[in-house]
Amino acid sequence: MTIEADLIAAFLKGNGHNLALLRAIDVESLLLCPRPRARTIGKVFAHLHEVRLRWLEAGGGKRHLEEIEPLGEGEEESRDALEAALAASAAAIAAFLREVLAAGERVKGFRGTVPDFVAYLVAHDAHHRGQLLALLARERKKIPEKVAYGLWEWGG
Repeated sequence: MTIEADLIAAFLKGNGHNLALLRAIDVESLLLCPRPRARTIGKVFAHLHEVRLRWLEAGGGKRHLEEIEPLGEGEEESRDALEAALAASAAAIAAFLREVLAAGERVKGFRGTVPDFVAYLVAHDAHHRGQLLALLARERKKIPEKVAYGLWEWGG
C-alpha cells in the first residue's frame, strides 16, 4: 500500500469504530443526553456525519455530496439511518481524499496538509466516541468488552 492508501484506510478504520460503537448501543440509549440542551447520543453520531458534509462543501469536494442527504429531523434516533449516513459520508470523504492526494492538492479551508486533515478527522471522531463512552458509563449502559477494546484496534 502507498502512504496515501494508508491514510484513507486509517480514516475508514476509524469510521468502522464509529459503526461498531453505534451497533453496540441499544436504540433507546440513542436518546440519552448528558445535560439539558446538549446533544443526545444519536445527535453526536449525526454530528460526525454533518461535519464531514460541511468539510466536503467547504473543502472542494461538493461533487461528492450529490447522493448524500443530511439527516432529517428525528433520524438521529434511528440506528439504521445513522449507520447509512456515516457509511455514506465516510465513503465520500475517502473518495475526496483520493482525489486531493492524487492531485497533490490541499483541502481548501484547512490550514494543514492532507495527512493533518486525516488526523483531524480521526481525532474528531475519537473525541466524540470518548464522550459517548463516558456518558454510557455514567448511565450504567454496558457495551460488549469486545467492542470497547476493539475501538483501540488499529492494526491490520
